[in-house]
Amino acid sequence: MYFCEVYVRISIADMKIYTYRQKTLLLFLAFSSVTILSISVAFVYISAKNKIQAARDLIDKTHVLILSQNNTIADFLLYDLSDTLFYARQHSVSTIKQDKLFGEVREALSKFKVSDTPSDSLFSTRVSSLDSILNHQNKVFDSIVTQSLFRGFIDYGIEGEMRRAIHSAEQLPSANSEIVLTMRRHEKDYIIRRQGVYVNKLHNLAASYQKTITDTLLAKYLDVYLQKFNSLVSADKAIGHTNSEGLRAAILKDNRNLLIQTDQLKLDIDNYFRTKLKVYRVAYLGLSILLILVALYLSIIVSRKYTMRIIKLSKHIETYIESNFTSKRTLFLKPGNDEIGSLILNYGILKDKLALHLRNLEHEVDKRTQALKEQTEDIISGINYAKHIQSALLPGPQSIERHIPNHFVFFKPKAIVSGDFYWYKYLPKTKKSVIAVADCTGHGVPGALMSMLGIALLNDVVLRKNIKTTGNALNEVRKQVLENLFRNTQSSRLADGMDIALIAIDHVENTLQFSGANRPIMLVQNSNCTLIKGDKMPIGKHLEVKSDFKTHHIKLNDGDKIYLFTDGFADQFGGSGNKKYLSKRFVDFLKNLSETPPTSKQAETLADEFETWRTNNEQTDDVLVFGMQYTERMTEKKTVKHLYSLA
Repeated sequence: MYFCEVYVRISIADMKIYTYRQKTLLLFLAFSSVTILSISVAFVYISAKNKIQAARDLIDKTHVLILSQNNTIADFLLYDLSDTLFYARQHSVSTIKQDKLFGEVREALSKFKVSDTPSDSLFSTRVSSLDSILNHQNKVFDSIVTQSLFRGFIDYGIEGEMRRAIHSAEQLPSANSEIVLTMRRHEKDYIIRRQGVYVNKLHNLAASYQKTITDTLLAKYLDVYLQKFNSLVSADKAIGHTNSEGLRAAILKDNRNLLIQTDQLKLDIDNYFRTKLKVYRVAYLGLSILLILVALYLSIIVSRKYTMRIIKLSKHIETYIESNFTSKRTLFLKPGNDEIGSLILNYGILKDKLALHLRNLEHEVDKRTQALKEQTEDIISGINYAKHIQSALLPGPQSIERHIPNHFVFFKPKAIVSGDFYWYKYLPKTKKSVIAVADCTGHGVPGALMSMLGIALLNDVVLRKNIKTTGNALNEVRKQVLENLFRNTQSSRLADGMDIALIAIDHVENTLQFSGANRPIMLVQNSNCTLIKGDKMPIGKHLEVKSDFKTHHIKLNDGDKIYLFTDGFADQFGGSGNKKYLSKRFVDFLKNLSETPPTSKQAETLADEFETWRTNNEQTDDVLVFGMQYTERMTEKKTVKHLYSLA
């Protein structure tokens, strides 16, 4: 006996679980068993609930269809029986709809089924009763339709035959028109009021009148009239004069019974739902409580034996990371002989190696940071020098003020250098001021390089070539851009180029030429603002590159204001909804701004509006706005050969 006890103890000791993985797997299997059982009960519960809910939805659908069917029948009785189209076509919208609804209700009832158990025979009885009432309702409706078509209305059915017979009698010379009219008045009184007293009056008058008739044809027409009138009265009696008589009463009774039966069936389903699901709910609740208890028990075991060690290790690692890998706190945990113990041991080794690696890395980063700093300073120095060059190429305020005293330039590059530029030249020979505002592809260094090319090309085209119009000037600039940038089409992008607004002001003739490549200008004359659009093509590659730029000729008056601008202001994101400023808002702002002279004050107002809109957003693009006010200062006659020559 002692030997067996020792052997059992040794065997259990040999089976002892050491690894964290084995311990976790055992706990997981125990927890999974209870979970699977709970899920099974929940599945049965949900399946039963869905099945019963489907039956409730189906009876709700049936109830709605029956209501629609009752409304259709009511519409037929109220409207179609007095509509000549029904009698002419032998059918109506209501009869067609009733047939369709009848089929849909029958189909819904045929699908109705709560479960397959014999205990649900109550529902089968209810459904059978509904089906029986529905069939009877449909038969009664068909009878009403048949009787109504037989009875007719106005010129249709027996009412039409009756009218034709009495009308034929009226046409005979021997007819007593006064008696016939009285008979017809009794007939109409009956049709309107549906009271038997008028039937008796008509019969008595017709009987006394027949005794005095000697004309056989008149007697024949009168007999036909009375026969049809009696048939009409019989049809009305069968259909029912009111909703409490005849077929009307029968079909309305069926309507009420259908609604009562569907309401009762819904109530039975609700009772069935509460009773049957209560059993599943109790079972599911009991298993859920058991599952919670098992989970709580397993959680306590895992927390005590395993989780606390992981939490301590995790907190130590968090502290080590938060100290930027410089903490020297000691981890007071025994490694142990399971996976967690191995993790603790390996963490200590990793920590030592990481500290050594960080010291080496910091030394290397310091060296590279110093080198990168020197390179950055060289690049920024070069860009600043490029800014100096670009600024030198832009016209100074003094050169513009000589001939355009009232003007401003709002220029806000996105980077140190800009892809937007403005250009101004006064041509003494022709007494003209030529102004350009351009937006080159990109911004920063790439845009600045393109802007220098644009400035050089404008100098060449305007100052050295005999160009007569601004449109031809842009044609020539585009030609040279294509020759310089697109020699190798594989290495040049299609979008390389610039958008530009170019104007030429003739101080002698007081005229303005304008041509635009994807850019407009705004002209203010006598407080009237006009946005003059340029051509929809850039200075660069385009599908319509063979088309010439259009030249607009405008007469200027003293005090007219002109605004040239790029799209940077309108494309800026900001405002309460962090949206684009948009061109419409920008043009409206310029209209309000044009009420004051274009001076540095307007530039400050533009800058304030831009910063207020931008808030904390990054600037989207380079921003450039040029505004001026035209002043008539030269009155001498034109002395040059070409009126619209630029050079």
